Amino acid sequence: MAWRKSSVQLFSLVYGVVFTFIGLIGFADRGMAHETRMLLGAFPVNALHNMAHLLIGLAGIAVYFGSLSAARLYAQIVGWVYLVLGFAAFITPDLFGLMPINGADIWLHFIAAAVALYFGYAPAAVETRRPLPH
Repeated sequence: MAWRKSSVQLFSLVYGVVFTFIGLIGFADRGMAHETRMLLGAFPVNALHNMAHLLIGLAGIAVYFGSLSAARLYAQIVGWVYLVLGFAAFITPDLFGLMPINGADIWLHFIAAAVALYFGYAPAAVETRRPLPH
């Protein structure tokens, strides 16, 4: 039986799949090397950055299968983290030597934050646990 999911749960699944894919591409391209490399020719990444993408992605996939409140909290946390990272990039483009968050990454972080915060704080949807009609 299929269950209806809220828009924030669908958001968490989409973000989860996208960020997991980005993390895997980063590891496939660079492995565990700490040196910075341009992902897709535009986004600076290193092993820690790839790990962060992978963890954010897997968390998004996990909360999709959980509750509405878990998905909402995921969206809020991801949104605030990416907003802070966007501003932090203007102060420390290499995040204190840990991972690159400069260049095209800055605006991508702001866009990711805006989308996540929208879903995290959008008016509450009612979580449904009814079977979908056939």
